[in-house]
Amino acid sequence: MLEKKKLPHFESFVIEEEEGSGGYGTVYRAQRKDNGKQVALKCPHANAQTHYVYNELKMLERFGGRNFIIKYEGSFKGKTGDCFVLEHVEHDRPEVLKREIDVFQLQWYGYCMFKALAYLHRQGVVHRDVKPGNFLFSRKLNKGYLIDFNLALDLQRKYASGSKSKSSFDHVPLPLSKSSPSTKDKKFMRGKFEGIVGSKATLEPNNMKKMANADPLKTHPDLGGRNIFRSQGADGSGITSTKDVTSTRTPSAERLREPLPSLGRKELISLAQHAMQGPNQDAINIPASQRKRVAAPGKVDEKIVYLSPMPLHSMGVAVTGAGLMRSKGDGKHKKEGPCVGTKGFRAPEVLFRSLHQGSKVDIWSAGVTLLYLMVGRSPFVGDPKQNIKDIMKLRGSEDLWEVAKLHNRESSFPVELFDIQFLPSVELKHWCKLNTKRPEFFKLIPRSLFDLVDKCLTVNPRLRISAEEALRHEFFAPCHESLKKQRMLRQGLRLESGEYRSGHLEHANSQVSLDL
Repeated sequence: MLEKKKLPHFESFVIEEEEGSGGYGTVYRAQRKDNGKQVALKCPHANAQTHYVYNELKMLERFGGRNFIIKYEGSFKGKTGDCFVLEHVEHDRPEVLKREIDVFQLQWYGYCMFKALAYLHRQGVVHRDVKPGNFLFSRKLNKGYLIDFNLALDLQRKYASGSKSKSSFDHVPLPLSKSSPSTKDKKFMRGKFEGIVGSKATLEPNNMKKMANADPLKTHPDLGGRNIFRSQGADGSGITSTKDVTSTRTPSAERLREPLPSLGRKELISLAQHAMQGPNQDAINIPASQRKRVAAPGKVDEKIVYLSPMPLHSMGVAVTGAGLMRSKGDGKHKKEGPCVGTKGFRAPEVLFRSLHQGSKVDIWSAGVTLLYLMVGRSPFVGDPKQNIKDIMKLRGSEDLWEVAKLHNRESSFPVELFDIQFLPSVELKHWCKLNTKRPEFFKLIPRSLFDLVDKCLTVNPRLRISAEEALRHEFFAPCHESLKKQRMLRQGLRLESGEYRSGHLEHANSQVSLDL
């Protein structure tokens, strides 16, 4: 027989029940002793890092109680640290929602979730751990609230603290290091980029391995970090890991410095074929925006080809070059971005540990959350490598490799995927049909929901939909219509109330004059 968990004792609260436990703390349902009001108490674990507890406190103070973010009512000192007093919200657990939620409820679930994210993103804050377990939704009220801000990141403060100039966020500084590059380093970097645009030395087969292993980025001590792992107990939680790095980039520069989505490998295949057919074509004539995506050019049978980690299958052409693209030491000194959040809900750029992670990581996680409710199970499971494989089965190998290449994170691409056959993307509706645990509910899902989730799960973050754009999506049209009617009704009631008060006052005045 299981022993009943011992509940903590607090001077001002009566603990009723433990509602859940995550990587950073335990949540209890409690009552205030003075007025009997029900609240939620979040108490940190004894080994919780104070940095993350303090981070959540600051976020709750700033955003709590607005735009479907859980309301913060105060804090007090507990045995293990600061305990937060939060509004208690009656909600349906994720394991119930994934079996029973309907389309109407799913519309309000998504609307509240994107409303909260849009509010945070406008303030330059990224939640970084969006998942079913961190969004409390009540089917009875058709309302949801975003919780758990331990991993939330204020991009403005992060970039401002790393920059000497805080006067303008339009400035795009280069990453700083303790020592500036030497003349030798500058020559190496200049030579590297000249090689990419088609110098003679680069086209020689003997130099291909050197080019694949060369890394123009130098190590910056101020961008270091370390791994910390925490377990999450709630459904849809799994393992949450944190690996924070500091940066000298400004918020407005985040998007500017993120790799641009130019033409992909499909287009490069066509470009290569065109070069093969034209004897006078030279590699130097290739536009720079397209050369960025070329892994390593070489000569095979006197024809220019573009090597890739996977076989290319397009218009009858198959070119392989995995062995020349990667070696065991490739990417050894490349800086890594943070890999935070919950397994199965991390965006591709997070899985690849890109240095370019912005608000779009929340949109991917929100898309996975909706997909979780649509099919009744976690779409992507396992460690980061397994997540990449699962995402590849849905989105195809092309887009994932393109993002790894664009973000200079080829070293994070799973080695075992280098020699697999080309995998095309799968239509989301077809994927859901094959993977759903709710076949009857699948028949009721509208086309607009498939389209919304498809846009949220765009692999390239630059092309991914924003929270504001998601709110304008046709899937939420019924929500907007309902809110519009409620506003009109309230205005009508206020107008009627005003007319009544006005008429009552006139009548009273006339009575006064008659009395006089």
